[in-house]
Amino acid sequence: MAIQRTVPGLFSVRGTVILAAAFGIIVVGSAYLKVRHLRRVAEDVQWLGADFELPRAAFSREAAESDPACPDEENRRIFLGAMADYAHGRDAAAQRQLLRSVSAAPDWPMPRFYLGVVRLALGFPVSAAEDLRRARELRFEPDGDSSAWWLGVAELYCGRTEAGLALLEQAAAASSARADEARRILDRLEHESKETE
Repeated sequence: MAIQRTVPGLFSVRGTVILAAAFGIIVVGSAYLKVRHLRRVAEDVQWLGADFELPRAAFSREAAESDPACPDEENRRIFLGAMADYAHGRDAAAQRQLLRSVSAAPDWPMPRFYLGVVRLALGFPVSAAEDLRRARELRFEPDGDSSAWWLGVAELYCGRTEAGLALLEQAAAASSARADEARRILDRLEHESKETE
């Protein structure tokens, strides 16, 4: 008869290994289902088109360094570190630092906006839309970009088509770098709606 090793006060070693493996399967499975769901949403809605890739948001280091809304230099340092990660495509690392910045200064809109952008890139459109909406409420407009475009795209990913289209119409009417992209999405949707009539 085999002797089963146990750790005092815990499960047996074999039980602990089985639980750890089950937890790993759940985490990987959840991530896979989330990505599959987001792909299905994009395929079903068809508002972006097959050739669409989520762009990188414009960022001005000079604007961040001189932003009077920043509460302190430590938070500015954290935010700039997050944006260095973002610039190199390290979105998960950027998200961690942006969360630190936002939790320390919830009313500083610049990190809130970029947290929304990063969360959208990571596949969390509901959280992204909340952050992007809050940044717009705080009247943040990124240099050379459009907060309306980013929030509109997040709303479309969330399935809130009417709100997303209204924001894209605002972005298309403005003189921002995203106006052409907004018009392209709106034209595609209009073309598709005519085809289905």
